[in-house]
Amino acid sequence: MSTFTSETVQNLIKVINPLILKTFWLMNIPETFDFNLFAKFMDKNPQIDYELDFNRLIPREYSNILQKFVDKKIATSSKKPFLFKIIFPRQSEESVKHLKSLYNFYSDRQNVMH
Repeated sequence: MSTFTSETVQNLIKVINPLILKTFWLMNIPETFDFNLFAKFMDKNPQIDYELDFNRLIPREYSNILQKFVDKKIATSSKKPFLFKIIFPRQSEESVKHLKSLYNFYSDRQNVMH
């Protein structure tokens, strides 16, 4: 049984202080993780460097939700810069390449600014 519930994600968001948090890294994320809720938090806090690694056993439907989010982030990246790495089953190779390129670009820009 997974210990990640929608309530867990809500509590996690409550305790994260986006003014001081620089990096957020979570591994082996199960399908019970409320990604849609966390995605809203990420969109509101693009200055945080996110790295999300999902469990390889998540179902196809969950992977589809993640892929739609990734595709949207890539499509709007010129208007909304972000630092974001994500790994999940059935992720398109094209999106992996785009995200890596965007991550490197925005990471380099952020390092120059600090």
